[in-house]
Amino acid sequence: MSVKGVSGYKEWVARTGGNRLGTRFFECLISVFGLYPAYAMLFFAAAQYLIFDRKGADALRDFRRHLGLSTNFADLYRHFYSFGITLIDRYAFATSRRTRFYNVHINEELIRRELERGKGVILLGAHIGNWELAGRLLKKRLNVRAHVFMYYDGTATPVEFADIDQGLSVHHVQESASDTAVEIINALRHSEIVCLHGDRFFGQQRTETIDFLGAPAVFPAGPMAIAAITGASVIPCFTVRTRLLRYEFYAAQPIYAGPCSRQERDGEIRSAIKRYVSALEDVCRKYPGQWYNFYRFWKS
Repeated sequence: MSVKGVSGYKEWVARTGGNRLGTRFFECLISVFGLYPAYAMLFFAAAQYLIFDRKGADALRDFRRHLGLSTNFADLYRHFYSFGITLIDRYAFATSRRTRFYNVHINEELIRRELERGKGVILLGAHIGNWELAGRLLKKRLNVRAHVFMYYDGTATPVEFADIDQGLSVHHVQESASDTAVEIINALRHSEIVCLHGDRFFGQQRTETIDFLGAPAVFPAGPMAIAAITGASVIPCFTVRTRLLRYEFYAAQPIYAGPCSRQERDGEIRSAIKRYVSALEDVCRKYPGQWYNFYRFWKS
């Protein structure tokens, strides 16, 4: 079923801003003292969020329940601490400290193969793991311009949207933006990489309701619709932390939503979203502690 303007998106938009003062504090701490003091301070920050972020804790319980997992105090604390590590590593990787990290790339050849088709590639991630590393890692390895499209509410700190790497274009997408699809299509026509999220939507975006971990959830249809129009392939990709300072970039099998006739397009788009959701389910089951949608994800 297609849905437009579902009001549930307001919850994640409202939570996007985060604690700006806390973010600034950790940025300064990392810049002056390095990663490990920041990890140590995170023990206290994670406890604070566990105590005061009731909505986030409830959302994590709901997520784990859909996975068939029980949830106790320690599970929630580890989840908040894991999210803090992700934010710290995101900042550190975007600075000169990036050489501390060790990265493994799985199925990267799939992306190379699809780029050779000359239609561009949509890398469709989700808010699991450290998704923002994907574009930066691939730019260095594939020597192809990567475009990262990120929701921007006008309050984020500069480093969160800094275009630090040459050849990496960060696009700030706002709710009222009307030219985002045009920018994406232009990048694909130049056989470049576009990095998008496949698990969140906002405003009047078209959506599809798909069973996810046993219950209906709402997913954006835009990425697959663009793939159907342009002929670009969609590759679900996830960057997850396997241990401290070590990340694994994983690309799933390509998904094609076109070319097809207008009459077939809606069915092809929905089928493509189902395949993406299946890949997302696999990574959620493998890394449940790195799911970072701290709001009620399911419709009911």
